[in-house]
Amino acid sequence: MIGILVFLSDAYDIRSNRESGDGRYDLMLIPKDASLMGVIIECKKATSDSQQIFEKTADEALTQVNEKIMLKS
Repeated sequence: MIGILVFLSDAYDIRSNRESGDGRYDLMLIPKDASLMGVIIECKKATSDSQQIFEKTADEALTQVNEKIMLKS
């Protein structure tokens, strides 16, 4: 994933959870310009290709990001 996002490195600092040491996200794009929006990416693997499983897995990722952001606030 980091390799895919490398083209954004002029505008963003790209951090992975390995660099953060706390496992709170998979990737974070921190804007170098305060007028740009930051991005948090949480990757999950769905155990099936069914729509229901996909939606459940996506909801789990969103919940994880929201919980971790709330802990830092």
